[in-house]
Amino acid sequence: MADLLKQLLADHANFARAIHALAHQAELTRTGQRPDFQVVNGIVAYFRDYAQRVHHPKEDLLYNTLKDRAPTNTRGIYDLLATHAGLPARLEEVEGAAAVLERDSRASGQDFRHKVHDFAAYELAHMKQEEAEFLPYALKWLRPEDWAWVDSPFKDTQDPIFGDQLTAPLQGLLRTILASDPAVRSDHGRGAS
Repeated sequence: MADLLKQLLADHANFARAIHALAHQAELTRTGQRPDFQVVNGIVAYFRDYAQRVHHPKEDLLYNTLKDRAPTNTRGIYDLLATHAGLPARLEEVEGAAAVLERDSRASGQDFRHKVHDFAAYELAHMKQEEAEFLPYALKWLRPEDWAWVDSPFKDTQDPIFGDQLTAPLQGLLRTILASDPAVRSDHGRGAS
């Protein structure tokens, strides 16, 4: 239980760091600067490849296990987790707005900033609600063997940016994420301990 819960919370902290770095790139356009499109595309890929394919499936599996254990209606939690479905569309909007800005140096960054702001607000609110409602409910009703069972298919899966086996191409992205937030620099962005 503790390992999976710790990882889910570390993921949330790391997602918030990546969102902050993405928002920083968007804010550069306010003063006429260009975002670093490698950073923008790297963060979008991070959410697509890790949040959507590893993190959210863990939470979904936790929910499905919780339905069998909890004595009360879990519909509200299901509605919360159903918001995972909104991530791909928001990522596509950010990616599309970034592509327009990258292709046309005269394009305003306003649409890009707006799409990033929407994505950031949506994801940060979603994670906060999961931490306030879903995870405490799961802690209350799931057994240690449930947590272990949910984590087992993902045991060998590491966060590609904040994990222990960072590849060379992602080191620059990690440095940029860390540099965009002074609070992150203090713990080197390796998640909650």
